[in-house]
Amino acid sequence: MSVNTAKVELHNALYAALSPNGVIVPTLSNLGFTAIYNIRGVPPGTKPQYVLIGDTQEIPNNAFRRKGYTLLTSIHLFTRDNGTLNADKAVDYLNSLFDQQTLTLATLTMVSMMYNMANGVQDADGLTWHVTLKYDIFIQ
Repeated sequence: MSVNTAKVELHNALYAALSPNGVIVPTLSNLGFTAIYNIRGVPPGTKPQYVLIGDTQEIPNNAFRRKGYTLLTSIHLFTRDNGTLNADKAVDYLNSLFDQQTLTLATLTMVSMMYNMANGVQDADGLTWHVTLKYDIFIQ
């Protein structure tokens, strides 16, 4: 069967890297983060101490007679601990995992993954620090 989108495989690989065997990696846990969610899976009332594998833009980018996809994907950090320090440490850790690295995908091949940007803002509740990281990814 032909694969016509890379988003599902990418999100599964990101989740596996951040929560192998369903347990959040110790580095993030030690920074106070308690869970990894996908964009539609945050339970109502969840305390903002989590990582969210977020929105992804996907553009077809076929090359060398192979289907390819250029993606811009977001990972969101929500924290109320330690001002911005824990979020900054989490950004550093996520970049060590993902920037200029490749992840194993089920049927496709990740060609490149590059850190694009991070933006931190205080949420409207006045308590939660929300950082959005973005990665440019090419998958065939």
